[in-house]
Amino acid sequence: MERSQTSNATKTPSIGRRSSITQSMRNALRNILTKRPDIYRSELVAFLANKFSIKVSERSIGQTLQSIGWTRTTIRRIAQQRDDDL
Repeated sequence: MERSQTSNATKTPSIGRRSSITQSMRNALRNILTKRPDIYRSELVAFLANKFSIKVSERSIGQTLQSIGWTRTTIRRIAQQRDDDL
């Protein structure tokens, strides 16, 4: 029996709107979250507005945090590491 091989050369287009949060914005969010893991989403909205002159919703922030793997567990882990340092 022979397998048929398919080519992955063509990419299927993404479904839905393109994210308004760019890769450089994601990197900035990672940096500020590393420094202040307990920051609120509303503060992240204000941070992006000040730094990048763009208005995004808290929901967009939440979706971005989820896509970069930032969860409450991550926050707890960082807090525990900081407690160990004291």
